[in-house]
Amino acid sequence: MSLESACERPNRSQWGGRIGYACTSMVRCFVVGLVASLSIGVFASCASSGEDGDAGDEGGSEGPTTGSTSSGSGDETMGSGSTGLAEGTTTGGSETSTSGIDTSAELADASSGSAGDGSSSAEGGESSGGSGDDATGGTGEGETGECVGEDEDADGVPNACDACPGFDDSAPRTIEQSVEVSSQGQLDALAGVVEITGNLTIGQYNPSSSIWSVTDVASMQPLSCLRVVGGGLAIGGAENLTDVEGLSALTSVEGVLEIDQNPALENVDGFAHLTSVGGLAIEGNVALANLDGFGALSAVDTYVALGGNSALTNVDGLGSVTALGNYLWIVSNDALENLAGLNALTQVGPSFSASNPSFWVLNNDVLPQCEAERLRDDIGVANIDGEVEIAGNDETAVCPGS
Repeated sequence: MSLESACERPNRSQWGGRIGYACTSMVRCFVVGLVASLSIGVFASCASSGEDGDAGDEGGSEGPTTGSTSSGSGDETMGSGSTGLAEGTTTGGSETSTSGIDTSAELADASSGSAGDGSSSAEGGESSGGSGDDATGGTGEGETGECVGEDEDADGVPNACDACPGFDDSAPRTIEQSVEVSSQGQLDALAGVVEITGNLTIGQYNPSSSIWSVTDVASMQPLSCLRVVGGGLAIGGAENLTDVEGLSALTSVEGVLEIDQNPALENVDGFAHLTSVGGLAIEGNVALANLDGFGALSAVDTYVALGGNSALTNVDGLGSVTALGNYLWIVSNDALENLAGLNALTQVGPSFSASNPSFWVLNNDVLPQCEAERLRDDIGVANIDGEVEIAGNDETAVCPGS
């Protein structure tokens, strides 16, 4: 799908398939298609004025690739750029070392860290001690008392207070552009990264086939230090991924968080500390039974899209979300029994396009039709800025009080 068609032709097609789009507050467009209950996702970039930017170049196969900046909008594309990291890449301070291939100065400049000044910040409190090459240990005051003991990674932060074990907390590693990885080995090269200012794509989306290629990614543990993604975060086509435990330090994704077509994914508990996203799309994960891992999520700038998750029984993990800036989309989740997890919602919309509803609950086989209507009424039609579509759910089920 071209960038022009993605950003200029949003529409509703017959149900069983839909195309919709939304731009986040950072003017990043996210395009989603659901065809014959198969979820697909495409990230694109478009300017608020309607000018579309250049799509990112396809990334190489050697290692994680860094993204370029689109000229039309000044916004980073979800596609990858031309600079590659070899598997086994490590970054410390302002230097980048690689094995396998040379890395350009552009990437070296993009990955940065600052030398410690004798103190480090970690979860649970501050710790003081040596820094840099002289860091051998230290003590610190945490919220629950003094933090003392062994410092295995010699970064001046004792193990008990170390927010990023195995890496130097006094010189956090930041990648200041977009990154795309398509294998476990490439993902491993991101170990120790604390922040990615652009987009992070884990997997490889194929526009020609409208699906994610199958990858061998099975663990998010290399991302155990990652706290912030300044663009979107997409995880797709990881056939052996059963959980996202390595992402437990992540607190913010400024673009869309997309979890798409990961057939073995059973839970999202690893997102337990995630508090804000630009948008949330959970689609085509056939083993995912609940969204409990999103219990801390309270801010969703644009939309929630849940589609084709055939084992999903409830949405209780979204109980802290109170408003959606654009729309709510719940389609073809065959086992979904209720929408009680969205009871805190008080405002939805407006959608980005007059042809797209702001509230759509469609074709969820066992979800009572009256449950969708109940949620609509609880939010209040006056608080839904846009069209409402409720159809194809279980019309024979009886709701409490009806």
